[in-house]
Amino acid sequence: MLERLITQFTNQKNKSDLELSLEELPEEIASESRQAIADLAAPEPYRQVVTNAVTEAVSKWQAGAETANSLVFLASPLENLAKLLDEVILNSEILVDFSVNCFGQQRPNDLSKIPKELAKLLKKSEPQIIVIPSLSQCFLRCIGGLDGIVYLREQVLENTQVFWVIGCNYWTWEYLDYLCQIRAYFEEEISLPVLTWEEIQDWLEPAAKRINADVSKEIPELQRIYLEKLAGVYLGIPAVAACLWLRSLHYHPESKTVIRRKHSLPDLPSLNSSDRYLLYALLLHKKMNLSALATSLGESQSVIRADVQKLRKLSLIEANYSQLNINPLYYPKLRLELSQNNFLVAGEN
Repeated sequence: MLERLITQFTNQKNKSDLELSLEELPEEIASESRQAIADLAAPEPYRQVVTNAVTEAVSKWQAGAETANSLVFLASPLENLAKLLDEVILNSEILVDFSVNCFGQQRPNDLSKIPKELAKLLKKSEPQIIVIPSLSQCFLRCIGGLDGIVYLREQVLENTQVFWVIGCNYWTWEYLDYLCQIRAYFEEEISLPVLTWEEIQDWLEPAAKRINADVSKEIPELQRIYLEKLAGVYLGIPAVAACLWLRSLHYHPESKTVIRRKHSLPDLPSLNSSDRYLLYALLLHKKMNLSALATSLGESQSVIRADVQKLRKLSLIEANYSQLNINPLYYPKLRLELSQNNFLVAGEN
């Protein structure tokens, strides 16, 4: 069903007179549009789920009830869980009465440091809350690469003076459960909700206002039908919807306004087996530098560098400073491709 919908959506060709008069965004407006998206706060439905769940779980733990001392938030590999947890927990007052420490924001070059750094935090005698925004940054697929995860799961059971708030993507959680039965150590998992298009629209509204995007020239009925199809393609994931939204923005020279037009997902290039393993590794870890990616794949950096360059030219991979990640526009079709090739794919069913 999803494959048929994606194909149907991508192949739409009918264009109105208004669409034919539109041009690509001037670079200044395009740059401002990208920055407007980057500056958006996490979607409100996400914030509410995290706030309510953490407040309730920590209250029970503080009261000394025999209850879980951990909370795992699960989401798509594209979600910025670190930003969400930072906004809701680290920069808010919901846990103002507790000592709150953040761990594992960046993967260390030396993976043996993970248990050691965790042990330092756990030396504190008073109750504390430890936030791990992205569990995917705490391991690699290599010899000794899971030592940090093994140490963490043991401490969750043994150290009831600590409440753990962990962010993890579905793929990583499924992978770690397959390898080291991580679900058995964490009692409560909460999946972030799938956002409706109306919720996505609300989330994008500040960005639209910032660049003065004009929706008044859009044809309501065509837009309604179009959005219904779009809702099935972006999988309820803000990152995909945001990229589609950016792709839709065009410039109307007569009125000098930014207008949305019908936009589509790009076709997925033909991939070989090595490409799939590389892209799967990036989705498993959300972001990686070249060294970590090569280690994870058991190849030399020179070999992986060539593969990465090829996939960057195809726009499948993006680079943010030294960090590599998947272009969200390709995620729906890439997810389908990996699933059909027997990769361990989870979430967004």
